[in-house]
Amino acid sequence: MRTYPLIRRRWSNEHIMAVLFTVIILYLIPQWLENPLELPSFLAILALSLLLDTVAGFLKYKRLVCSVSAAVTVAILQVITPDIPFWGRLIGIASAIVLGKQLWGGTGKNIMNPAIAGYLIICIIFKTGYAPIEPSILLIPALILSVPFLLFRPFASIGLMCGMALGMLTGDTSEGLVVLVNCVFFGCLVITDPVTSTPLKPAGLIGGFFAGFMPLQTGNPALSFALFILIFNLVSHLIDNFLHKPRKRTIFIPPFIKNIVKEVDYSSPALDLTGNHPADTGEVTRIIKAAADTTARVEADAGAEAETLLHDLTPEMIMERIWENDVYGCGGAAFPTADKIKAVLTSNDDRKYFIINGVECDPGLIHDKWLLRNRADQIYNGIKAVCRCVGFSEVILAVKNADNLTFPSDIKLFQVKDFYPAGFEKILIESVLKKKLPGNSIPSKSGILVLNVQTMVSIYKAVYLGKKATDKYITVSDMKAGSVKTVKVKIGDGVSNVLEAVYPGRQPVFTGGGVMQAHMAEESDVIEKNTNFIAISNMPRYKESPFCSNCNSCVDNCPQGLLVHRIASLVDEKKYNELSKFEPDKCINCGICSYVCLGGRNLSARVGEAKARKNSQ
Repeated sequence: MRTYPLIRRRWSNEHIMAVLFTVIILYLIPQWLENPLELPSFLAILALSLLLDTVAGFLKYKRLVCSVSAAVTVAILQVITPDIPFWGRLIGIASAIVLGKQLWGGTGKNIMNPAIAGYLIICIIFKTGYAPIEPSILLIPALILSVPFLLFRPFASIGLMCGMALGMLTGDTSEGLVVLVNCVFFGCLVITDPVTSTPLKPAGLIGGFFAGFMPLQTGNPALSFALFILIFNLVSHLIDNFLHKPRKRTIFIPPFIKNIVKEVDYSSPALDLTGNHPADTGEVTRIIKAAADTTARVEADAGAEAETLLHDLTPEMIMERIWENDVYGCGGAAFPTADKIKAVLTSNDDRKYFIINGVECDPGLIHDKWLLRNRADQIYNGIKAVCRCVGFSEVILAVKNADNLTFPSDIKLFQVKDFYPAGFEKILIESVLKKKLPGNSIPSKSGILVLNVQTMVSIYKAVYLGKKATDKYITVSDMKAGSVKTVKVKIGDGVSNVLEAVYPGRQPVFTGGGVMQAHMAEESDVIEKNTNFIAISNMPRYKESPFCSNCNSCVDNCPQGLLVHRIASLVDEKKYNELSKFEPDKCINCGICSYVCLGGRNLSARVGEAKARKNSQ
């Protein structure tokens, strides 16, 4: 089943290309003021190029696709070929769209900048010389608005601007303003094309420098400039496809995903749907409301003599109760807790660590935070039961916010930075212990036990009360209204029934591990061990575009450093036998790649498919 984040960035490739087109238009204002007939000529070529690109896209994909990139190509060519006749520009545009883009498979698959490919053809036909963009006070807004595009390929941009400036200052063109205008235009708006320029720092910096410097040392700078940029594009393509390997990451701290619910009152009682309370009638109803959570009060009273009970239990008896009562990891993996503890027990590491995971990093979940503030005694007694089985060097409760938390001094509170996915096991270990584990290692076998706070509540109930882990706390949210509640449910309860009890008559229904790992619920879906979240939300707008702009956002933001766009492309092309070298099995299903994709593609689903195929081999 394909999952996806219920939130994603508002910006898309189309938005960025539209802004880019607008900025390039600002460079044309001086031309149009000097020669007003250039404007209708430009509009005519723009219309023809959009028609050509739309037809080509429709023939390839059998549906209409956005052609704003063709508009950008037209605008760039208009800026750098001011004295070319109408028919010459038509040839250049046709060459750019057909030879520079469609020949390679369309937008996102071209290995050369289409505008520069068209510029090369124009240079060959007209034997034109290099004509620098002339400075004008009217270009000030264009220059200022060009600078943010440096973010796409900063090293290639800086390299080209440095090389171009040095070449112009040592050649015939030495006027400072001319150098500035041309360096900004080419460095910010041309070489920054993420499809055709490598994101790698040394390759981008060196390649960009030579692409900017060398043409101005030749006898035909215009032709050489086109050739050197296209050579840089080709080298970028070869480097990215054959030399670019996944990066070894330290702690990943993206700032963009924040809590998406309104302020929560954690003192409010959880809604109990397990039926473990008196009938909801008459005087009993008033008693229930006054007591807030009858079941929790009973359990708390039963644990009043927990210390005495624990003293009478041997480690073997504790492990047996955890196993018999089917305690599992409540963080999402639902791995048997007894097996995890046994792995730590048999570990050969001299120092053993116990990290209680209260980070709850998914931006839409609240139930772990609620448990920390309302079931602290149960959590603490669960911790003591585990510590009776294993001699830990240190016991640490990791949270994002330690305010209003009270735990005995033998539990060390550690406040992690507020980032996503801070709660992923190995990332949490690195944050807390400053210890980086190998990618294929299992923390529990390395003497590090990481258990979710709700798992500690389950251990408490299993060891002290003899209760099976048949119920759990989850987050139920109305994302449209920003409302969220902690709800106690039974494993096996219908997802739709739970939502109807909390938010009657609301649709559509989503469920899963959290906001970042959800799917649309079917009528038959039930609460499973790894269910932590039910929500009402708008359907996220994943348009499943065939285009990848190679912006590298998915790679730059992947906690595991995976080449996500390469994995997704292989899945789309059904080249499953090539997946193993990109290690999709390292994916932690965080959903960040889908959230950041400017193409609006559900990349995490593709990587999930790749991971499933590799693991099944």
